[in-house]
Amino acid sequence: MKPSNEKKTKRWIQTTTIRGRVLDGSTGQALAGISVSVKDTRNSTSTDANGNFAIGISGQNGVLVFTSLGYQRKELYVNVKQGDVTVRLQATHPDIFG
Repeated sequence: MKPSNEKKTKRWIQTTTIRGRVLDGSTGQALAGISVSVKDTRNSTSTDANGNFAIGISGQNGVLVFTSLGYQRKELYVNVKQGDVTVRLQATHPDIFG
């Protein structure tokens, strides 16, 4: 049996960094510690003290998932061409935080 001469091609998918900010939907204040992940991947980060985040997505499009205790989960479709994003999360029980 002869060894195969097939060339193995590696397909590189470009990773692009999406940057943004997460705010409280009612007050507009920056939210720290919000979990930000890319749907169906293990890629995740969290917002800093000013609500800012940066996360890499593979390819041209992705879905970011924002979660935190006390806030409704939110999914946001992103495209690498759109620039920075601003996300407003709604409290699950606004009367508790108000």
